[in-house]
Amino acid sequence: MKKILFATDGKHFSEGAFEFVRHLNSLSPITLTGIFLPQVDLSRYLNYATAAKTGIFYPELEEEESKELESSIDHFKSLCTSNHITSESHNCCEEQAIPAVEAESRFADALVIGSETFYKNDGNGTPNAYLKEVLHHAECPVLLIPEKFKFPDSIIFCYDGSASAVFAIRQFAYLFPELTDRPLSILYLGDKEGELVPNQKAVMQLMSRCFKNMKVLSLGEDMKHAMNWLRDLENPIVVAGSYGRSSLSRMFSKSFITTLIREHTVPIFIAHK
Repeated sequence: MKKILFATDGKHFSEGAFEFVRHLNSLSPITLTGIFLPQVDLSRYLNYATAAKTGIFYPELEEEESKELESSIDHFKSLCTSNHITSESHNCCEEQAIPAVEAESRFADALVIGSETFYKNDGNGTPNAYLKEVLHHAECPVLLIPEKFKFPDSIIFCYDGSASAVFAIRQFAYLFPELTDRPLSILYLGDKEGELVPNQKAVMQLMSRCFKNMKVLSLGEDMKHAMNWLRDLENPIVVAGSYGRSSLSRMFSKSFITTLIREHTVPIFIAHK
């Protein structure tokens, strides 16, 4: 039975993220741990550089914020009960949120995020510092789920030739064998000559052990073309590697993944190596 983490805050409970885990549970029973984070404007308390070095500390919550958090927890418990999901909750309002996520994720199979707080941009068109911190410190794969989506009917594997990308699709197949009957598209964005994708034969052999319906697409380095192609698909989930935990910021310089996160129109699976 898979252990899934559900991260949200008291003000922006994500119905979309919960719907995703509800559907997962209907395919194969899971245990769900709710991690409830306070709604905080990071810029009021510390800058990103300090957060990255020390962890994020939160001030004591106001009474109204505390009530919102408790209401969110009650809603979570009610949904779990009505959907027959084994669950527990973890309130992070009086401790370090990022270290709490890290500790919980060490013993979990996946972390599901759906709060609009995580989706919110920092003003320059990239995911905010809080999301970067969570992705950096999470020790299990992360699923970013939009509020409005349909459960995946197809899988898009963003392959760049890296070990991290291969690790991500392998983790996805191991974690969600119930989804491996969906069509898989191996999407390569690069300038590899000769083969459609780097190490094509090895990649195809690996994928064929898990996926029966797959194809390879090499779209060069035309990010706009790739985005238009993806937008035309019905109900995909995108699988991407993190480009190495020690240089996670590289992921956010990749315009394709950054745009997907910013638009939050499709579920995205990201795995560390």
